[in-house]
Amino acid sequence: MLEDLAHRSGYGSAWSSLVRAASSHDREFSLDRVRKVGWHEATRQFQRSLLDRALAECDGNVTQAAQCLGIARSHIYNVIAYK
Repeated sequence: MLEDLAHRSGYGSAWSSLVRAASSHDREFSLDRVRKVGWHEATRQFQRSLLDRALAECDGNVTQAAQCLGIARSHIYNVIAYK
């Protein structure tokens, strides 16, 4: 379902493949994990994981990764800077 939405959104196959990769790692972001670390931290971890995959797929190009994810480059830098 998410993959179909990604394809229809116009972001193309790169975004679709990232959604597939994120979906295949659902166990990392299970409800048990959310209960353990909290919603906000689990969300941050998921964003970081998805961003890492996007940057890898885009050979480290932040601009391309931002376009692929449909977010601003500044958001990528904020996610990278947050520890």
